[in-house]
Amino acid sequence: MMYRPKKTKGYITKSATAASMRGILFYKCDFTADDQIPNCVYLGRPSHPSSATEEIKCEVVFRECNLGKHIKKDGWTKSTSNGVEFLPENERMFEYKNAGPGSSPERRQILDADAANYTVSAFLYGWVPEVIEVK
Repeated sequence: MMYRPKKTKGYITKSATAASMRGILFYKCDFTADDQIPNCVYLGRPSHPSSATEEIKCEVVFRECNLGKHIKKDGWTKSTSNGVEFLPENERMFEYKNAGPGSSPERRQILDADAANYTVSAFLYGWVPEVIEVK
């Protein structure tokens, strides 16, 4: 039997964010992979667990990240739960000023005017973590 590698190797996120909460922010991160596996990883897909007791509105933002060529061209993908399809364009799933071969300005972007709402401080409700240099 001949082995055929799957075209999709995985997802960076599978978010199930409550509509009243902030979700996941990746800020100035590097996403790299072996050059042998281009176009095989999605940025994420929404998740709406049937056990959720409040409204779910997934939120994931990749901001000013370096995305390697392993990131799929369409970036995000749908998911299905109990026969219901959830589309990333109906969620809070965005990018902002990413770079690298896996980035694409054609995918859903945050507007410059809204960028101040997608900062580390905004996602941590004003708490500013202490930066520690590791040598």
